[in-house]
Amino acid sequence: MGLLHIEHIKPGMILAADLRTPLGRFLLPKGSAVTEECLRSCKMWGVAAAEIEGVTRLQAERQALAAIPQDTLAELKNRTRDLFSGCDASHPAMRELARLHLQRHAMASLDGQRPGERPSHRPPAVTRHGQRPAAPPSMADLIRKGDQLFSLPAIFNKIMEVIRDPKSSAAFIAETIGKDPNLSAKLLKLVNSSYYSFPEPVGSLSRAVMIVGSSRLTSMAVGILTMTLFRKIPKRLMDVASFWRHGLACGVVARLMAARRRDIEEEPLFVAGLLHDMGRMPYAAQQPGLTAAALFEAQSRGVPSFVVESEIWGFDHAALGGAMLSAWKFPEQLIRAVAHHHQPTAANPGLEASLVHVADIIAHAMDHGGGQGFPVPPLVAEAFTATGISPDDLSSIVIQAQSQLDDITRIFIEEP
Repeated sequence: MGLLHIEHIKPGMILAADLRTPLGRFLLPKGSAVTEECLRSCKMWGVAAAEIEGVTRLQAERQALAAIPQDTLAELKNRTRDLFSGCDASHPAMRELARLHLQRHAMASLDGQRPGERPSHRPPAVTRHGQRPAAPPSMADLIRKGDQLFSLPAIFNKIMEVIRDPKSSAAFIAETIGKDPNLSAKLLKLVNSSYYSFPEPVGSLSRAVMIVGSSRLTSMAVGILTMTLFRKIPKRLMDVASFWRHGLACGVVARLMAARRRDIEEEPLFVAGLLHDMGRMPYAAQQPGLTAAALFEAQSRGVPSFVVESEIWGFDHAALGGAMLSAWKFPEQLIRAVAHHHQPTAANPGLEASLVHVADIIAHAMDHGGGQGFPVPPLVAEAFTATGISPDDLSSIVIQAQSQLDDITRIFIEEP
């Protein structure tokens, strides 16, 4: 059997496993024949792939690779090797992600797309300017000045109060969110997108709260509002759109992994993934020269950027992001997940941080690396084990995530 993308599944093919929605809803049993109606239901529910009898994954890959010109295939393999150059190739999860990356670009090349630029250990935008200061700004200084640069909208504090009050009713939550028309519109678009894949349109905030749940919807509202803070950072300092595309990819993947566990809420993991790198923003806005120098040094030495950040500042962007969320009174599990996403074994408990850590790596492997063109960061093996997923799960997670990202990127980034 083999996992096939929904676009490659034809009527008459036989399911090799039960067909379920991304969030686990049962659709069809193993052994059922695929029909046109089944394919329509899959697209309606956001099912991106299915296990099919009589087609092995290896066969499907060989067929795809055999149709690619040898020079293009060599270029794709070199690009994949460079992207994963900083990873432990002996870990089964990293081998699988590298395979998925090559497969994805192989399929794209059959559609006439050329491979993207190979990752560089010294991106052109990162140049050696700025020196290590004798006394760099403290974390408190960066947060204080950041609060002056990035002011939270008034509705943010009202929603945080709603989150902290367990007695908040669905009607009150809908009324509170409804005071911000732009936020309300984005949430309704999200609820009606492939991210949730509800079979019927949801036309009001009050109904959205009832169907999605108050905790989930308010978490999403907080994520949307936080994204609006950093839109005015000049592109010469940071490609904010690429930064948030990476955050969205990380959030979607973290949510999909959390949904497989059933012992943890999914939406807070989406928000944690979305915001996991937000500590980079004060660096870029307040110390652009030093930030560029740190990136240059990290790439020159072949080490992750957070290692050099810790040496220069005494803390990295993950710790700074966690401190920012703490100052804004975010829930503790989100603070832990952001603060420890590069060193998840330091968190206690560390499940949320482990999920975001692995999601970050998967997002990089999906080519959603934040616009810096750097290789995939190294995996903490203990964190992958803690997530409870196996390397065999990665293919369906990547396919599901990619199917949701087009919708969610348009809603969060491309629309005003």
